Amino acid sequence: CRATHTECWKIRQSRQEVSAFVPTRVLDVGYAEASTICLLQNEDCVKMMPYIALTHCWGGSQPFKLTRATVARLRAGIRLTDLPKTFQDAIYVARKMQIQYLWIDSLCIIQDDPEDWQREAARMREVYSQAVCCIAASAAQNSDAGLFFNRDPQALLSMRVETSRDRLHGQNTREPLVAYTVIPDVNTPEQILNTAPLNKRAWVAQERYLSTGIFHFTQELIYWECHEELTSE
Repeated sequence: CRATHTECWKIRQSRQEVSAFVPTRVLDVGYAEASTICLLQNEDCVKMMPYIALTHCWGGSQPFKLTRATVARLRAGIRLTDLPKTFQDAIYVARKMQIQYLWIDSLCIIQDDPEDWQREAARMREVYSQAVCCIAASAAQNSDAGLFFNRDPQALLSMRVETSRDRLHGQNTREPLVAYTVIPDVNTPEQILNTAPLNKRAWVAQERYLSTGIFHFTQELIYWECHEELTSE
């Protein structure tokens, strides 16, 4: 996308030219072996830092979140094992992409501070449009479900068979055999994404529109969506 998509490049350039946006808070996910992460305030950031934004469903269970009482704990550092599975997986992805900073709404907005929540909600447009990309927990109905699911790779494999047209119609003649490729009957990427639990929520539409690119983690596949294409792994 960054190397060959002209339209995506134009959008990124235009957004960078009109904005020197820095999130009020981001999570420093550290390096691959680190067992803790910490919260950074924007005064900790000396310049604009590349970051990834997570979009997810909170669900019925309330994950560990940023409140007045937990600010100091998060700034000092929190163990990964204290976080919901979706957050742990998002941190894993960010580290694999070598992006050190991650924005998660429930950990970067003070949830019991109405003024902070209102101020940060007004900046949501910039948060998603200025992120390197977005990670979407599309198939997760809550923060404990995670990004990754057990999958049957055979369910998506094509199969090569040899038959004849008459046999396909239930007849048995001496017509020569022809090789056919049989592919599984699966939904289109658009159908899979539009029916995913996350994308049933109206507010996610603006995040998909604003993001320069999104990794959608579904039960079937991981999809990449940008302004020029929608493709799977």
